[in-house]
Amino acid sequence: MSSNPSHQSLERWIEVDRMICRTLDSRELLSTILTAICDLFDAEGCSLLTVDPSTGELIFHTIKGGSEELLETKLQPDQGIVGWVVTKKESVIVNDPATDERFYSGIDQKADFQTRSIICAPMELQGHILGAIEAINSRRPEGFGEDDLRLLEAFASQASVALRNAQTHARVTMEKDAYRQELDSQFRTLIGSSPAIREVIDLAQRVARTKSTVLLRGESGTGKEVFARAIHNWSPRSDQALMVVNSVALSPELLESELFGHEKGSFTGAVAQKKGKFEIANGGSVFLDEIGDIGPTIQTKLLRVLQEHEFDRVGGTTSIKSDIRVIAATNRDLEKAVADHKFREDLYYRLNVVTIHLPPLRDRLEDIRELVPFFVNKATRELGVPTVEVSEEAIRKLTTYHWPGNVRQLSNVVERAIVLAQDEVLGPDDFQLEQGKPVQAQDPIDELPLSEAVDEFKSRLVLRALRLEGENQTKAAKRLGIKQPNLSRLMKNLDIQIGD
Repeated sequence: MSSNPSHQSLERWIEVDRMICRTLDSRELLSTILTAICDLFDAEGCSLLTVDPSTGELIFHTIKGGSEELLETKLQPDQGIVGWVVTKKESVIVNDPATDERFYSGIDQKADFQTRSIICAPMELQGHILGAIEAINSRRPEGFGEDDLRLLEAFASQASVALRNAQTHARVTMEKDAYRQELDSQFRTLIGSSPAIREVIDLAQRVARTKSTVLLRGESGTGKEVFARAIHNWSPRSDQALMVVNSVALSPELLESELFGHEKGSFTGAVAQKKGKFEIANGGSVFLDEIGDIGPTIQTKLLRVLQEHEFDRVGGTTSIKSDIRVIAATNRDLEKAVADHKFREDLYYRLNVVTIHLPPLRDRLEDIRELVPFFVNKATRELGVPTVEVSEEAIRKLTTYHWPGNVRQLSNVVERAIVLAQDEVLGPDDFQLEQGKPVQAQDPIDELPLSEAVDEFKSRLVLRALRLEGENQTKAAKRLGIKQPNLSRLMKNLDIQIGD
């Protein structure tokens, strides 16, 4: 190659540089690079090798004769001229490889190819060797020259950046796919063949394609959050954020800040501006769980969000527009709350555009045959224990229970059975279900002194509330009609510990 590259060569270099910089697919990038090397260096063949970070082996992506087929093989780090280049981090010209002791003929034999000349440059980025690039068999009688090597080094530098970008893009895509698969596995708790659940799933899928506000209603443990995530995932907004807010887990002040954000200095502790869920979720969805428990101030602000798609941060004076879809859920009687003037009627109608009633598990007992294997696989995977089978007798027992805690209770019962399992097959005795006591049986509480009987009765109520609410103290306190700090004190006095 002349020391002054031709205008045509420079144009080709610029074209190749643009192509590799905008290519993020790894295989397409490798094909582009390899084709370009043969063209730029007037070579019969070329190769690009990448370093396997786990083994140090050189993965040999080979192209010859202008073909775009990639033939992959591997070299040990100390094999061949390219192994020397990667180890020494130095470029090299070898116009008579047969006489060079570094030359490895195994690749020629495998590819039925004769190497007569080589230039090779390392692909290095920020001190890390990603691999190497070779041009093989110059079509010029004099072979490769120093100008060729300098151009290959420049090309290798650009290719290193492009390759790292492609690798990063592939990793991010893989992580995103893994995250979606994890979400999809959660949506699979919507499985079931019963008419009750299929009708609800069909309705959820149809409403997901619209912009309508959705109100999910049903008993605790029926899977309202799972349905909310599924509706978002099935919707055109699935690539945007879904923000989940539990309305009873926060005080009214914190809930207001969580939803709408706040300005710096708007209240004690507001040391910086904070964006709320409605602002962060612009273009996506917000799931408001336990919507029936929000206070009047937030009800008024939420009505404005639903009507005008705008709000103010706490302490703010500028209205913020946000394109969001609201999915709300409650197990309360909103109609009674409206009649008792505890819930705004206009907000009720804004929320009640499309209402989906989730069936309790006792109305879809036939789905237990499909739910149990799913929860078994989920629990064994998360716990890191061997998988187990569930006997037909155990399934029959589970399908005759009334399930006051619904699907959440079933999940907990299955997990507990797996944790305590002593065999590879779970039988009926492995699943502990609280059964109602026969009317004729004498309750031991009848024989206790008054003070002890009162404590025993309180313990039963607290334990039942905790069980039905999946050991969530905030929800259990609400079910009992007391505040959460009072429940904590009561549990301490009664010596009740979660997990007992």
